[in-house]
Amino acid sequence: MPNRRRLRIPSIPRGYPNRAVLRDALREYAECRTFWYVPKVRTLTDQNISVCAQTLAIIDAEFSAALWDRDTQDALLARLTAAGLLKPRTRNATQADRTALVRITKDLFETLGLLWIAQNQTPVVTSAGLRLIDAADDRSTARDIIAQQVSKLQYPNPVMPNKYRSSFIGILPHFFLLDALERMGDAITFDEYNLFLNLAASHADAERICNYIEAWRSLSESQQHTLRERFATIPMWGANPDNPKASKRALLISRTASYQRSIFCFPQYTEHDTDSQTIRCTDAAAAREILEAGLGENKITAFEQREDWFAYFGDPSQEPSWFTYVAHQVMNAENSSAATEEIEAHAAELSTQQHREVRRLQIERAIEESYASQPDLLHTLEPSLQFENRQVKTPIGQIDLLCRGSDGKYVVIEVKARPADDAVFGQILRYMGWIHRNYEDGADNVRGIILASEFSDKAQYSRTGLMRDDANEHLKFRRHAFAVEEV
Repeated sequence: MPNRRRLRIPSIPRGYPNRAVLRDALREYAECRTFWYVPKVRTLTDQNISVCAQTLAIIDAEFSAALWDRDTQDALLARLTAAGLLKPRTRNATQADRTALVRITKDLFETLGLLWIAQNQTPVVTSAGLRLIDAADDRSTARDIIAQQVSKLQYPNPVMPNKYRSSFIGILPHFFLLDALERMGDAITFDEYNLFLNLAASHADAERICNYIEAWRSLSESQQHTLRERFATIPMWGANPDNPKASKRALLISRTASYQRSIFCFPQYTEHDTDSQTIRCTDAAAAREILEAGLGENKITAFEQREDWFAYFGDPSQEPSWFTYVAHQVMNAENSSAATEEIEAHAAELSTQQHREVRRLQIERAIEESYASQPDLLHTLEPSLQFENRQVKTPIGQIDLLCRGSDGKYVVIEVKARPADDAVFGQILRYMGWIHRNYEDGADNVRGIILASEFSDKAQYSRTGLMRDDANEHLKFRRHAFAVEEV
């Protein structure tokens, strides 16, 4: 870590208005370890949304079973080029250079939570991505889908580099931008965005950041020019201030600022104009309604694992809230007692229905814990069943229990505290498909068990829909050994 005493904060010339506030802004700028990082991807436009939808459709239909490696990237590049969706400019390039355009496209999809990809695993188009594919011919609906993803994009998240991620307390940049616009007369300049909004690490920073902007606006054009040059000399935190080639914070931000703005200003009630260098709110009433809905009961959940992040971010039914936060804490609690502590600590933030739901999750974790820790109990589901892992994270959700049967097959166990409904079948089949595609010895080597309090006639018929002669063995129903009240 650099020595703070070596930080040289540029001075504010005497006679400048709001000199003390601007001095604070310069110091925070010098000491800030992070900014609103986005990768250098395609800028987000209506035309690019159509390209995104078509590209995702090709990946889902033709590459969903392919392991993500350079050969797959090369094949995808050729397919997208043939479809007119990518236009490589490099001839006779190496494979690494040739496929860079595909990786840039992948980065945009990941940033927006539309596609999960890990090296040597199969791509997963998220629920949000599938919705975008379905809306490919409906520009208005497609735009709404992307706008929803933009509003959920938060810092920190596991996709951004750790050196920028670790200092964020929890912020939704789009909502912070709306808040700043409302406070600052529905318009801010690109300079104000780059210099000051990129300092924000939480929503509690809004008043301080807007004070900086007000002080900046009190300067004359020549004074702003002088101060802008002084901001530009400040190295990024961690760089050696004595090294003239050290990365400058202003330069790092400027390299991604246009991509930031194309994302965070994408919803139709905002616009960013490169000619006037200004970001505006074009519908103050709509922005105010969205702000009240988005920030009123907001709680940012810190997702540590990429799989957890995509399971949340890629699911349009999930939103930032206290319920999301508590549910995540319960799902990842070490044991039932720790889950109880989380629920009790935040009970006041939950509605009656939400409290009932997180309590159900706690019960399911307790049932899961019991079967994982007691081999004799596990063997009541199936003789010789061997426990392998629990809470296995995937980008489509968390597998409760993963075991091995005496036949050598993986056994995915989905736990439900109460009667199994129709939704559980899609859930466990997705998990079985994940093992089938991504475990080295998982191909055609996985089956499932639904563990619930009871099964309706509809549940029995759902299994018939598998249309397999061995459906009763491929997907078993088992009643768990607990009454809900006992857990």
